[in-house]
Amino acid sequence: KFFRPLACALHWFEFQHWPNAKWAMHLFNLFIYATLIALATHTYRRLRLDPRVAGLAALMFALDDGHAMSAGWISGRNTLMVAMFVMAALLEHVKARQAARPTWSLASVLYFALALLAGESGICTLAYLGAYALLLDKEPLAARIRSLLPHSLVAGSWALVYVSLRAGTHGLTLYRELKSPLALLEQGILDLPAWLLSLLGPSFVSVSVIVPATPVRLVSLVLVIPLLLWLWPSLKREPVARFFALSSLLCLPPMFTTMPQDRLLAIASFGAFGCIACVLGNTSESFLGSVRWGRRSYAALHLGLAPVLFIPSLSSSGLLQPGIRTVIEQLGGKADQDVVVVNSPSEWLHAAVLSRLHNTQQPAPATLHPLYAGSGTPVVTRIDERTLEMTVSKGWGGMPLESFAGEQVPQL
Repeated sequence: KFFRPLACALHWFEFQHWPNAKWAMHLFNLFIYATLIALATHTYRRLRLDPRVAGLAALMFALDDGHAMSAGWISGRNTLMVAMFVMAALLEHVKARQAARPTWSLASVLYFALALLAGESGICTLAYLGAYALLLDKEPLAARIRSLLPHSLVAGSWALVYVSLRAGTHGLTLYRELKSPLALLEQGILDLPAWLLSLLGPSFVSVSVIVPATPVRLVSLVLVIPLLLWLWPSLKREPVARFFALSSLLCLPPMFTTMPQDRLLAIASFGAFGCIACVLGNTSESFLGSVRWGRRSYAALHLGLAPVLFIPSLSSSGLLQPGIRTVIEQLGGKADQDVVVVNSPSEWLHAAVLSRLHNTQQPAPATLHPLYAGSGTPVVTRIDERTLEMTVSKGWGGMPLESFAGEQVPQL
């Protein structure tokens, strides 16, 4: 179970007062996204980027197609809320440090707490605050450490509550359990090229849920190396570019608990686009020769391709809708019965169906179970009254989305 009381409370309020007004829920998502863009823009300027570079970073951040799914998906609102509060916490912290006010900002601490209550990825606030203290804060080391103590206390309190509630995911696809930290870290490091490629290049990392992990990791590694090399001149010359790069990188380890997904990169992308904007404003030579090719590549990806993909990506969360309608139609007259679906494309379909039935107060079956959910064709043979034999044409665990608890199951 996730620990996201603030995001859940907002959904509960909406379904209590306007359960059928999807337009209002979508409008609220867009309002949060607009607020996030405004906060990101102001923060870029507060970090004392050149106005043109700051404007370019904000434009790329706003148009990134990786953000579109969360903006268009009502249930994905928590990612927008977390990113909004993370930006607010960073902005208030930077303002306080630059103004030489008290060593820490109460507003920043409160926004950090709200980020954690909206979603687990709110912990990424510490990535930005830590990178700022290390690379941009001009105060003595002791003052920098003191500025982070209140945030550390909030993080520790949140962690205690999280553990005591036994929050987290167990036995689900897309997610990896924390019970094996070393195995989780290993898989996360192997996924790192895919995460980085989606941050710096095209937002495609979500294909890893339907394509075997090894080819995705290898292709990502090959493609991300030149993008990283093009970043190098700006990283050497500009402390603010190093801040953006480090903070973005530090945002990724909390994401290792899940398979790579573009929609989860809204927080890390703030740092990535700040770094890319520094590259686009760079006129020096790179390791590969003229940085001009790097600028053209980044501009083509984030100012050309991303806006084209943004609008279609807004509705990508609606891909399950035809399946939801089909299952609900077939459930007619089966209220209070135990229902088994033999050949479902995804286990997530059943959760979506039950959620739809609950929210619309339609009659629901007593239980709804998938006998098989995946891309293969199952063949089911009845052996006797209590026994079924089933085989799958492509084998079990044919793609990552079909694996159990986020671990790849060998094909049989």
